[in-house]
Amino acid sequence: MKVNCESCHKNILIEKISGRNCGPHLCQSCLNKHQVNCEIKQFDFNITELFDAQVDARFTKAIEQLPSVAKFTSKISAEVYKGFVFLQPDWRVYEFHISLAHFKESYSLKSNKKESIDAFINFEIANINMLSPPFVSDLKCTRPFFSLPGLSWQPITNIESTKLINTFRHFLGEKKSEDEIRFLSAPLSFYPKARLIAFHSSLFENPHKWLYFLEANLENGNTYYYTLNGLSAPIHDCNGVHSIHLTQDNVLEYLCFFCFFIQSEGHSFYIIASKNAPSLPDFMWAKNYIHDNKQLALLSKFKPLKIIESKADAFTCEATMYHGNNLSIIEAEVSANGNVFLKNSSVISEALPFKLEISLS
Repeated sequence: MKVNCESCHKNILIEKISGRNCGPHLCQSCLNKHQVNCEIKQFDFNITELFDAQVDARFTKAIEQLPSVAKFTSKISAEVYKGFVFLQPDWRVYEFHISLAHFKESYSLKSNKKESIDAFINFEIANINMLSPPFVSDLKCTRPFFSLPGLSWQPITNIESTKLINTFRHFLGEKKSEDEIRFLSAPLSFYPKARLIAFHSSLFENPHKWLYFLEANLENGNTYYYTLNGLSAPIHDCNGVHSIHLTQDNVLEYLCFFCFFIQSEGHSFYIIASKNAPSLPDFMWAKNYIHDNKQLALLSKFKPLKIIESKADAFTCEATMYHGNNLSIIEAEVSANGNVFLKNSSVISEALPFKLEISLS
């Protein structure tokens, strides 16, 4: 005689289920899951008991054998097991948490503790592999790293280049006849009487390095140069002497400019003006990454640069910011005199497998 399983509704022989005290109307497959759930309800789980020294050693051995991992450490409490993965060569930190509720959920789908632990280990290995640095081709540095959708870099004449070489002599050292020095300039809409100058030299140890300067022409006929070296002081000094003109049409460009040339720990606060920005790795939006133990498609979180509030003395802007290995959505206030204040920041991903190498000094 046959009956239907109460869970999956498959036909089962009544002889196979007779005499059961647990799950008397379940097929064998559903019974296994049911018994695990019964065990979960009856057992007082504690993460410190489940993730003992032996389990921790299994995580450590499995994760540290990955070529992208420099070191693995862990921390445990009664409610959560935390893993800290240090990636090489840049020692980024990927952190994962396994909570009591998460383990119970996984355990209910497996037949025993070992299978559950193996599933967590394999899941984290897959996450770590997503964070491995991709191959980046070593392209020739033909254009400055700073870019905007409407920015147009133009070559500077040979006569003017000779003058600029003399002006910036202390950045070059001993120049030889075969050394290549390239100067480019671009107008900035928010500085009516100033322009941005970038120059690259084969003398630089870093082949991707460009140096940047603001050239401000004052009403008295004098020309001042401000070295954009990652500090805010040169921009503030220029704003105090040279007339800055911010409007709804150019404040977003100024925000990109200001954040690019301000650095912390060697990384610019790079505002992504467009998802097709030429300064970004071409594979950036195509891959999935990991944040808060979940797969993440960066493009789904990207927010275009825009003004969200405009007042007489300030603009509030929303942007996607790239700093080091972190990607965030920010709100920033730009005052009429050119000061920028970060109001809010929400992290999208904090362990991206690549960072923008921007050298300003």
